[in-house]
Amino acid sequence: MKLNRVVKILIIRREIVKKNDIISTRGFQIKKKGNNHMKIRALVVDDDKTQLKLFISFLKKLNFEGNTAANGEEAVDKMKNDGGYDICFMDIQMPVMDGVEATKIIKEEITKDTPIIAITAMPDFNYDKSVEMGMDDYLGKPVALEQLKEVIARHCNLER
Repeated sequence: MKLNRVVKILIIRREIVKKNDIISTRGFQIKKKGNNHMKIRALVVDDDKTQLKLFISFLKKLNFEGNTAANGEEAVDKMKNDGGYDICFMDIQMPVMDGVEATKIIKEEITKDTPIIAITAMPDFNYDKSVEMGMDDYLGKPVALEQLKEVIARHCNLER
């Protein structure tokens, strides 16, 4: 009897549950906007294809939409033309245009509203350095799913 109850609870937790204008999905509660359910759109910018695949797989696990760019120039172009991103994860060191320059252009010319999160493997990088560079937060590589959830919840106003 107890095992069936545990199995049912696990199944319910994995499903999207609608209750009082809130959708709960895999540990997050996403408040509704009018009649439309909010779907988080993220832009992931990194020249490392393995990192891009990892991020996209994490975002899919969270039922969020993820798009990618291979360098800062592509990121600026996607932010201008695609728009509507709720959050951007930006590598610092990339060819063509680095993450710092791309962030500066995005914040000054496109939007100040989209949080840009630095992603880097630099061991001495921290929150203060990311803010100094115009970014809103940072994640160290390799990125873990729990860290990603925390950053998304914090910057996209989601309840955990």
